[in-house]
Amino acid sequence: MVLVSCETDNRFEENNYTGSEPLTYFTGLPEASDNDILSVNIDDLDENEVILEVGSTSKTSSDRTYTVTPIPETADLSGINYTLTSNSVTIPAGEYVGTTSVEIITENYPVDVESLDLKFDLDGPDVAEFQNQITLSVVVVIPVPDDRYVSSDWNVSSVVCTGDGNGNCDATGINFTSQVTMSPGEEAKEFILSDITGGLYAQGYGESDQPGTIFEINGQLFLEDQPDTVFGSDVFNGTGSIILDDDGKLIEFTIDWSNDYGDAGTNTYTLIE
Repeated sequence: MVLVSCETDNRFEENNYTGSEPLTYFTGLPEASDNDILSVNIDDLDENEVILEVGSTSKTSSDRTYTVTPIPETADLSGINYTLTSNSVTIPAGEYVGTTSVEIITENYPVDVESLDLKFDLDGPDVAEFQNQITLSVVVVIPVPDDRYVSSDWNVSSVVCTGDGNGNCDATGINFTSQVTMSPGEEAKEFILSDITGGLYAQGYGESDQPGTIFEINGQLFLEDQPDTVFGSDVFNGTGSIILDDDGKLIEFTIDWSNDYGDAGTNTYTLIE
C-alpha cells in the first residue's frame, strides 16, 4: 500500500498560515486538490489499513475530539468494501495530530473498476473550511506472475505516423514490420522492449531503436514518461492490453504510443515460438 505523503507535523507553518485561531483539517496531503478534497492514492494492497490523520495548527492543554463521517455514497459501502475503525478522532493534549483508520475489505473489492472512491467528512470545533474532506481512491492491483515477462522474441506489426515537432502527427499511416526482444524488468509487472517505435526510428528515420520500459496493472499496459534516448528532447507515453492463452501465458499484446515530437503508432506484438 502506497500513500502519497504521510507527514504528521503541523503543516501550516510551511503553508504560511498566520491566523491566530486554531484550525483543524485532514492532513492526508500537504495541499488540497479541487473542491478541497484530499486524494490519498493507493496502488497496492499489500496491507489493507489506511491511516487517516487529523491535524491542528496549534497545541492545546486538553484533548480535542472530532467526528469522521462517511459521505452518503461511501456510507453504503461500509462493512462491504471498508470498515472505519472509529468515527471519533482525538488530538491529545499537547499534540498536533490524531488518527483513525480505514480497513479495506479486499475480498469484496470490485476489481473490474478503475478505482473505488471512499469519501469522509470532518466535523468538530475549529474545523477549517478547506481540507475538511478526504477521498481515498482505492485501486487493487492483481499480482503479475513472475514468469509472465521473460526473455523472449516478438514479431511486431505497426501502423505509425511521423510528427511535426510540435506534438502533431501526420494522419497518413505507415506500416512497418519488425522484431523486438523482451527482457524482464526489476519487478514482475515490468518488462523492457528493445524498441517501442514500431520500427519508425530504425526504418523510417534511419536511427537506432528506442527501448522502453512497460508495466502492467490489472491486464492493462502503461508506458510512462520514457526518455527519448535517440533524439533526447522528448518522452514517450502509451497504453496497451495483453492476450493470454488458456494456460495464462502471454502470447500477444498491443501498445498505442506517442511522443512529444508528434510521432505516434499502434504496435501489435506476437510471440515468436
